[in-house]
Amino acid sequence: MNTLSILADVVAPSSRLIAPSSTVPSSAFDGLSAISAMSSMFSNLFSLATAILVIIGTWKILEKAGEQGWKALIPFYNSYTLYKVFWEKKWFWISLIPVALTTIGVVALIGFGVMAFVFANGSSSSNSFVATGIISIIGAVLLMIAGMIFQFVLSVILNVKIAKAFGKTGGFAVGLILLAPIFYMILGCSKDIKYIKSKEAKKTETVE
Repeated sequence: MNTLSILADVVAPSSRLIAPSSTVPSSAFDGLSAISAMSSMFSNLFSLATAILVIIGTWKILEKAGEQGWKALIPFYNSYTLYKVFWEKKWFWISLIPVALTTIGVVALIGFGVMAFVFANGSSSSNSFVATGIISIIGAVLLMIAGMIFQFVLSVILNVKIAKAFGKTGGFAVGLILLAPIFYMILGCSKDIKYIKSKEAKKTETVE
């Protein structure tokens, strides 16, 4: 009995030492989840602030160009108005073509790829199914990248035209592209920046 009591006295403190350690991983995960939640909250707030600044800047830009500012609030219609005022309406519709084709192509190719992987199980030609699925997914990714590049090129051209319409150079257009919230606010809210009418803008383009 003395031996058993001695062993019990030895084991009990060790179990008390080990028990708290089981709470360390949970507290660590709680800390990580809290940090992740905070970072997600700040990211969402930053995105919201960026969107608000762009909308305000676009509102002011459209008002300077003789358009109604509320058009900046409506998705797609705000882009349509910018293309109409500073470029041509047809380019807005052209910009939608790769978006539609890319969306259809991505959905179709990913669906076909998933079906290929599903039917690969238990099929004698599983290797060909897997290869087809991989090729389909790669094709979907390439289509998406091509659509993004096309949209980016159109956005660059549009922002260059917006900058020139207000008498600004290519450097300011770079700011509109890379730091849209700041430069859209500057362009729209600065009283020193005046809108040049389309004929005057064409003259400045020919002179440059």
